[in-house]
Amino acid sequence: MFGYIPSRERNSIRTFYEENYLCPMKKEIDWKTVRTVKKLSECVREYRSDSYSKVVPFNALKPDSGNHILNFPNDTLYICLADFNDTDNICKRIEKGDYNALILNISVNPGGSVQKMLNIAGLLITKPVDLCLDYRSGTRKYAIYGNPDMEGKDICILTSKNTVSSAEILAYIIKEGNPDSSIKGGRTFGKAEGQVSRINRKYKYVFSLTAYVWSVNGLTCGQLQEKYSDDFDDEAADISEYLEKFGAEAGVRNQERLNT
Repeated sequence: MFGYIPSRERNSIRTFYEENYLCPMKKEIDWKTVRTVKKLSECVREYRSDSYSKVVPFNALKPDSGNHILNFPNDTLYICLADFNDTDNICKRIEKGDYNALILNISVNPGGSVQKMLNIAGLLITKPVDLCLDYRSGTRKYAIYGNPDMEGKDICILTSKNTVSSAEILAYIIKEGNPDSSIKGGRTFGKAEGQVSRINRKYKYVFSLTAYVWSVNGLTCGQLQEKYSDDFDDEAADISEYLEKFGAEAGVRNQERLNT
């Protein structure tokens, strides 16, 4: 992590910083002194004005998806989306459509790829939703058109204070775009800013910096939290108890249906 950075690489880092960095620094970086990854890390840590920009060793990135899928009684599909590292199987399972209700657990999802998040979001909403990412250099707009096959299928979103960044965006896209959705669990983290990363495999570091502020249907993260404040259920914050209760209730309903 402490390798020397040649002038061409330093200029590239500076361009990346100037084009993307959103928050004002406590003081300007003297780029001539940024000759090593260690110095870059020190500058970002000392000069930044936000809580998220950082430099980390490349080998610190260990994609280890904890995503899994379960089939609950009463034609209910349960998806634990712990991260956005491996979502292809999740998307394929949602597209299959052989369920009446879906529980989406993002209570421990720290965020990740916006594009992978959008791939999932587009499958779970039934009416159009707009996502805007406001960068320093301009605004990127995403129109998510929705999936008519989800109409009539109940969606329960499990959230907590550990639902962060792209996972929060996903929760609010679903709430805005699917009238059959509900939230169970605690209030989301409230991370209104997003990061972009510059990965350098040769010098073995990742430079992540705050680059955009996001909004869904024109509403900021704080406004969305306020809009759906009545939906959050802090008593359901213990997801394991909620799932046990939901599974039992689903089993009872299924048995009653068979008896009739």
